[in-house]
Amino acid sequence: MPRSRKRTPRNRSIRQRRRARQQRANAGRRVVATLRPGESLEHLITPEDVEILQKALDAEVRGDATGAWQHHMSGLIVEESLTHHSLRELAVLGDDAPAWMCSRWAVDQSLRWMLVCEDPRCDEIVRLVLAGLHDDQLERLLDDLLALKEYGTLVAATDWVYQQLAAYEYGGLRDFLDVRAEGGLLERLDHIDEWERSAISSYELVGVRDDVIEVRRLSDDVTEELLNLGATTDIGPGAYVVGRVVPTSAWPFAMFESRPLPVDVETARAVGERMSSEGDFGWFWALAEAHGDGRLPSGATCRNTTLWSTDVIPDRGRSTGEPSPRMRDLMNAGLSEYVANCVTVVEVGLIVAEVSGDVGAIASHVTASMIDPRVHDALRHHGVEPGRGPLWRVLAAGTPSPVRERCLELAELSEQAAA
Repeated sequence: MPRSRKRTPRNRSIRQRRRARQQRANAGRRVVATLRPGESLEHLITPEDVEILQKALDAEVRGDATGAWQHHMSGLIVEESLTHHSLRELAVLGDDAPAWMCSRWAVDQSLRWMLVCEDPRCDEIVRLVLAGLHDDQLERLLDDLLALKEYGTLVAATDWVYQQLAAYEYGGLRDFLDVRAEGGLLERLDHIDEWERSAISSYELVGVRDDVIEVRRLSDDVTEELLNLGATTDIGPGAYVVGRVVPTSAWPFAMFESRPLPVDVETARAVGERMSSEGDFGWFWALAEAHGDGRLPSGATCRNTTLWSTDVIPDRGRSTGEPSPRMRDLMNAGLSEYVANCVTVVEVGLIVAEVSGDVGAIASHVTASMIDPRVHDALRHHGVEPGRGPLWRVLAAGTPSPVRERCLELAELSEQAAA
């Protein structure tokens, strides 16, 4: 007896029919892409991806991080990109996202806006940065136009110097705010007009105290206090950096606009001197000179990428080791590996607070972990114990909002548990 065929219902809604067509179109399609050198995305991109990208960009300029993240995650995702991570962070924080974080988001949007619009300034800046800081790479790339284009794209996507020039000295941020940004985003920004007018200088990272980094500006030997978002992580106090200090409404009312660029002391002094005598582009020429003298290798300016709530450089590698016994206990209690790992990081912070009376260099790692509401919720169940109240208050003193308020809540819960 012949098998009967499944009949397609004739009363399906327009939405159901559209969904069915989309499922057929996406059958077998990879929605997460990992790119190899020389590989193009063009064969993976569909018209729907282009439409989704535009919707995500439109949501961002309205200040709607949740909508932008949802659109972004529904299309093609490049695994190496940090965009979906930073958008998710803003989305889960919602109204708790501090204004300085939204200002960093606006800077990032301005850079992507310039690239999407194929702003001619992008090519001009890439050529300038390639000539000044990557000239030794050009020698091997000039005969391979594909490799040259790929390297230029890498510079536009990851080079800190390119990003600073594009957003500030070439006016990309100002134009984005005037032409593209909408009221919902503009209302969330923190002294952004003063950010746009700020200048780069060089600094010595003197030390960390609670939630403050003390720095010394080399051009005039003035000491400043800045919000500690982890600029000393991996390089430590005593290091020299080039960065852009901007105002913020959060104590101590000033911060690095992004993670500053580590340099040697000679380069730092040259930046200070050139900015005093040559103005806006003096810092770039000082870095180009340092590169020419061998003090700033090609690629050194492309290793400074962070997420927007922290100046800690994210670890893009995957752990291949076995979880620690504590992590295993937390995972057996129902936590994901990521949340369990973040909880253990915060617990190390509590140990540091107990031993030294201050959270010290691990403060930025605690911030990066507790910025996620899932970790905060897990700590309500696994981090509240009698006697921990004072330790949570030490962590609160060393972390910015909204993590500070979360630590204070956990301190109160620990103190109630002890009563």
